[in-house]
Amino acid sequence: MDVYFDAVTSRLILPVGHGHAFIDVVDDGDIWVLPHAEVSPDLRGSGAAKKLAIGAFALLEQMGRRARLTCPFLVKMAARDAHWARYFGVAAGGGA
Repeated sequence: MDVYFDAVTSRLILPVGHGHAFIDVVDDGDIWVLPHAEVSPDLRGSGAAKKLAIGAFALLEQMGRRARLTCPFLVKMAARDAHWARYFGVAAGGGA
């Protein structure tokens, strides 16, 4: 399943069979601020966090939304890929 935006909770959500995986969204006018990503403990180590981040990045690009990543995990994930690093204006080369 793909990441989607839930306007009621202001979250980017990755549907999962159990637990939760989401990114909080703060609407700051022409830009969304992404301050926090959370994956429930029972999903850690499953790749859900990476799928959430990359899926959210792709959705934001598809929607034409600009975003400022303030969550350290999201900054790290964007820095690992030159395309996302440019898109979000973060330094590339975040490692593995």
